[in-house]
Amino acid sequence: MGPTRAELIDMGLLYTPDHGYAAFTVPDFDEFMKRAVPELVIPEVRRRGNQTA
Repeated sequence: MGPTRAELIDMGLLYTPDHGYAAFTVPDFDEFMKRAVPELVIPEVRRRGNQTA
């Protein structure tokens, strides 16, 4: 989530009013996102590279 969060902040769509919190800079942007992407699909977690468990 970190890179996505940073990208949204860089684009001016998100700001962090306090530690651990985030808010949209555009009024009702959260409602727009719910209409644009009504079903959240979370991809399966995959391991990176040659890590050994």
